[in-house]
Order: sequence, then C-alpha cells, then structure tokens
Amino acid sequence: MLCSNIAFHPTHNIICAGNRENQIFLYSLNSKEVFKTGKLKNSLAGKYQYSHDGSFIIASGGRDIYITDLQLTNLSSCFNSHKKLFYKTILNANSSILAILSKMDPSQPSYVYTEDNTFYTIDYYDIVTKKCIYSAKVIRNDLDKRFYCEDLSFSPDETELMIVLNGKCIIVPVPFEVNKKHAIFIYWILKNYQSNNPEIPNDVAQYILNYINAPWI
Repeated sequence: MLCSNIAFHPTHNIICAGNRENQIFLYSLNSKEVFKTGKLKNSLAGKYQYSHDGSFIIASGGRDIYITDLQLTNLSSCFNSHKKLFYKTILNANSSILAILSKMDPSQPSYVYTEDNTFYTIDYYDIVTKKCIYSAKVIRNDLDKRFYCEDLSFSPDETELMIVLNGKCIIVPVPFEVNKKHAIFIYWILKNYQSNNPEIPNDVAQYILNYINAPWI
C-alpha cells in the first residue's frame, strides 16, 4: 500500500512514493512503470520532497530524515534523533536550507519535563554540512492534543516561515543566521545611510544590528 504523500519531479515526468514497508519507488509517468526501488533503513517515511532542481529527494518521518540522489544510492538517515520527533520539513528556494518542525519525544526514557520541552521548534539545517544553523521555539503544545501541522512554507523572499496548523496559521520570522544575504543587504543600507548622515553614532548603528539579530557582521 502506497503512502498518501507522493512527490512530483519538478522537470521530469517522475513520481517518488513509498509504502508501509519503508520502500521507496521512482515511477515514470511516460512508461507507466517503476524504474527504481530501494528501502529506507530506519524510521518509516511519510513525506517525500524533491529539491527544487530535482537533483535529490528528501524523505522524512519519525526520528529520521533521509536525503538521497535519483539513483537511491544512500538510504541511511542523514538526520537522526533519539530524543526528537520530526513532523514536517521544507526546503528553501535554492534547496540549501532545510527547515524541520520537531518536538522532544515524551515517550523516551531520557525525557525530562521542562517548559522548553513542551515547545515545538523549527530547526534550520545546512544541506551541505548537515549541521544545524539555528533552532527557534515556535509554539507551546503540552495541553492541546489536537495539534497537527499540515504544512510549512517559506515566503517568496525567505524572511518568514508559515506553519499551517489544523484551524489556524502562524507566521514566524526566519532568523538572520539562516538567511545572511538579507542581513548583509540591511547592513549595506544602514552603512550607506550612516555615511550620508554622519551624525548617527557607530554605537547606535551597532545597536540596530544587534536588535535585528545580526551581531556576526
């Protein structure tokens, strides 16, 4: 039985899908045949997504997120957590950043109840280095058992992330650490304005940079 979530290749007539045995299939819409199969090695994947150029596939579910090429050569998890559950994932426009909605798993023996552990978080990962760039608490949910995230979506300029819930949407800012090109642009505007208005002290300019969370400039 195929999972309800499938992914269409952005430029070719190819579908990626999976089943309850954690098998992954690449299906040609032209030949109406499966031309590549594989088996993911850990948690059952419930969502599949192609990168925006179609060069790789992300499969996610449970405690594992897989990143594999179109030959399905690497079916081990790239992101694995024994403490967190991964709920939703989304790639940014150039597929360099992966945003993951996650939450600490209270069923684990090592789980300790704290206020921080009741929050869902958005973790931003660099696809190349596989390292977390930034984690941000987004919504607390220790009481509402009806919580369900339908989807995630970046805004066109990638400065905001929409979290689609059952019954409402919330929009959170994308941290400057994640999308530094916007911080560099703001820095350029600020320094250009300061050069034309020398009465603005350097410590005021630095305060503004710290306020917008760009202390690394």
